[in-house]
Amino acid sequence: MSLLVSDAMSSLGGAWSLKWVIDNSARCGSMCDAQAILKTIGDPGTAMATLAITIHTFFMIAFSWRPDQRDFRIPFVVVFISWTYRLGFVSGARASALPGKTLFAPSPYWCWISDHYNFERIPATYLWYWLTAGVSIVLYVPLYFVIRRNLDLDRERPWRLSVHRAPQLGRVGGSSTAKLSLKVLLYPAAYLVTIVPNSVMRLIDFNGTGKIPAKRYFLCISLFNLGGLVNVLLLLFTRSNVLGFHAKMPKSAENGSPQQRGPRRGRTEENASISSRVSSEV
Repeated sequence: MSLLVSDAMSSLGGAWSLKWVIDNSARCGSMCDAQAILKTIGDPGTAMATLAITIHTFFMIAFSWRPDQRDFRIPFVVVFISWTYRLGFVSGARASALPGKTLFAPSPYWCWISDHYNFERIPATYLWYWLTAGVSIVLYVPLYFVIRRNLDLDRERPWRLSVHRAPQLGRVGGSSTAKLSLKVLLYPAAYLVTIVPNSVMRLIDFNGTGKIPAKRYFLCISLFNLGGLVNVLLLLFTRSNVLGFHAKMPKSAENGSPQQRGPRRGRTEENASISSRVSSEV
């Protein structure tokens, strides 16, 4: 839910640019501040929620981690920290703005943190963009091989890895393990496609290393503004259980938990357990 709310705020901030198109220019004022605040709160919120989902998915599938579904402490703490950070950053930045140097200003086609505060742009947004992109690659790529059974992780000592040829891939719930593993890679791919062009373009722009043509600006920001739609489609078609459509946990997935599995288990049973965990998550 936090991801969808952040996406909505980010999209609303993007749609706000229609006013500047109608006015034929963006200018400072209350409307500019409102757009900048929406973007400053919504954009990093999307990255933070994606980061939390990435870590959650990795531990659920790779290590059979099953938090108590009735215990909301972990998600509450994660959401609380995310919103406190963003709201606190906006409040602190506004309170510490230097006299004569506007905090929010056109940059140049929509309003955001002005050029007077280039450093503040990093903890405001870019830190979370690139941290999430890096963690997504670091976790989802090995998770792909875990699902395919090319890679085994020791659940008690995760630094111990076992690499081997994958066994014959079976089918779970009408979807092959190969397709399930490829489904996992959709998440970092979608995130990188929507985030990287915009963040690279913005970094080039505020570092003054080159002039960005307007058509490239709009292409990159259009891809970025599609991030909310992409997130909804990914959740709807690959993780509908997150939206409450399939809330009941499959029994086969429960049987794969560390508390219920025996000390020695055959490769076939291990494959079925991992596949069931994947099907319940993606």
